[in-house]
Amino acid sequence: MTKDVRSVMEDMEDNGWLPLPRPDLGSQPLTDRRREAFARALFEGIDVQAAYELAGFKRPRGNAQRMEREPLIQARVNYLRRELDRADLLMRSLRRRQLRQQLTQIAAADRLSLFEEVNITKTVGRGRNARTVTLRRLQMKALADLTPEQRTLVEGIESDGMRPALPSKLGALAQLAKLDGLDQPFKFSGDLSVQEKRDATDWSREELLVFLNATCDKVGGGDD
Repeated sequence: MTKDVRSVMEDMEDNGWLPLPRPDLGSQPLTDRRREAFARALFEGIDVQAAYELAGFKRPRGNAQRMEREPLIQARVNYLRRELDRADLLMRSLRRRQLRQQLTQIAAADRLSLFEEVNITKTVGRGRNARTVTLRRLQMKALADLTPEQRTLVEGIESDGMRPALPSKLGALAQLAKLDGLDQPFKFSGDLSVQEKRDATDWSREELLVFLNATCDKVGGGDD
């Protein structure tokens, strides 16, 4: 038994409560392979008695619950759960950054750069009145002429079979606003809440003054 675990168990006996463990407590696999398997089964959400038998122990009734309460088992399970939470947070942060980059690209893309002007010559009229005119028309560039960034903007072809389907710029801006929490009710630290304020007519003169003063204080606070 390590010194850290022994200290935890002594605190439990002396004080009757379990203090907050060190972040690295439980970071190493248990030396008893069956107890390590039991802890991992609990971490995976398996029922305590089933986890006990799955780890190779017999007669789980009562014994499984007692082993579940062992400090080493609890420390190991809690550590595995913290690592899962940390990995989940990392993946969410990475995915949020990727999503933000994609949405920003959609919102800031120059849609006109996907098209080019072409001259179309056609004959109008008949007989002596026939004449040739040149029309200028916008058409989408050939896919081979688009950059990789421009090609990612093309979602498909519209129902007419000719026009490219492009993601909505306003939709991308709305999703970016959600990422920044701008779609949530805005509250101040004082008595004024902007939760129900959706239009200028919803404000009284006094509320507008409080709102403007609080905004000025927040902006001006960074200059002090």
